[in-house]
Amino acid sequence: MNKCIIDSSIECDIQMISLDKDFVAGDVVIPMGTPVPVQFTDKTMSQGSIGTESLAAGLIKVLADGCYTDRRKQYKALLLAIQPDSAKELTLAGIAQSQKANHAFAQTLFKAVIALTGSADAYINLALAYAKEVAELQKAGKIEEAEKVDSRLLNTLHKGLEANPDNPALLAELGGFHLRQNDLDLSYEYFSRFMDKAPDGEQKKQVKTLMESMTPTLSKKKAIEEGYDQIMLGNEEKAISIMEDYLKSEPSSWEGWFIKGWALRCQEKYAEATESLLKSIQLDSKNPEVYNELSICTREGGDTQLAKEYLAIANELESGNVIYLTNLAFLHLADKEFDQAREYLDLARLADPEDPQVVSLMQQYTELTGEAVGPAISQVVYEDEDLDELKKTNPEVGSLEDIDVNSHFDHHHHEEECGCCDEEE
Repeated sequence: MNKCIIDSSIECDIQMISLDKDFVAGDVVIPMGTPVPVQFTDKTMSQGSIGTESLAAGLIKVLADGCYTDRRKQYKALLLAIQPDSAKELTLAGIAQSQKANHAFAQTLFKAVIALTGSADAYINLALAYAKEVAELQKAGKIEEAEKVDSRLLNTLHKGLEANPDNPALLAELGGFHLRQNDLDLSYEYFSRFMDKAPDGEQKKQVKTLMESMTPTLSKKKAIEEGYDQIMLGNEEKAISIMEDYLKSEPSSWEGWFIKGWALRCQEKYAEATESLLKSIQLDSKNPEVYNELSICTREGGDTQLAKEYLAIANELESGNVIYLTNLAFLHLADKEFDQAREYLDLARLADPEDPQVVSLMQQYTELTGEAVGPAISQVVYEDEDLDELKKTNPEVGSLEDIDVNSHFDHHHHEEECGCCDEEE
């Protein structure tokens, strides 16, 4: 028996051999000298000792991995010739391995089925195998790993749809995937396409019921987005009209009252705006943008102290937001409360030193106080476990009490006027 020619570039136990004679399997003939993948159990195996099982295992691995694309058609024909029912057998084996939580092996088997058939069912089976792994990772608290596998799942469904355009089963799976991701717009889109292509049956009835349950939420989202867009376009009156119609059916929507109040504030109807914004807070008191709008209204009404209090709440709810910090700095600067103004300006500079409002307010602060603006100071908090490492590089450090603060230097110069309290987004 002749020795095989082994290509050591192939990983694991799959090796490439060059046939020393024609390989005949049914109607398929592989000419002598053709490289074929074989699963070796022993590197000293000879060609005469290679059985169809070793060859089939090698072919499955290569087809699943997607390598040797120039020989893919040939390898597919060879596998089907030696194992005509390989697609069915691999599917059943993949399901069994997925149930045993042998995820990598199951996915390899389903990938091989995709290479053999390209069917929608093959892609769905691979996606379901990924979904099973995602659920296991999420249960174990491995969120980042779960997200990566989820991305493979979505990519598999999209590839399946490319290979099987408008396939109802794949469209239903994509609708379900985006529903689980709480992306109702995309979910509804895929379900709608499913309804156009799917035959009548129980699944179609279920999807229709599901879409009907999604409609109120989507209508609400559409109204809010339309109201927001109208304000961005400067059509405040249109935004108010949309929100008033919307609030007739959704009076408990904090977003609806907020959008209406924002539009009224843009029209300088501060009393009406305040009334609408307060209703928004009554419905949900944890949205900082509502407090920012209330601050603007109360400031325009002459109550700067209340304006500061509203902004302070916004800042507590979303610390580090440059808009809230610069608005607070502006109010304190206007009242000549320079220490407080400087405190908020420094915090704003740490959040975004290049923000034009920050730069402009710092210039105003210098003009009003005559105080040169130095670098923003950030405090570094050291834990006990950091002390030993600090002592290695700083022998003079004896205890945590000896450690003060570190400074960083940010210098940016812009010539822009401040209008921070009129900025919304």
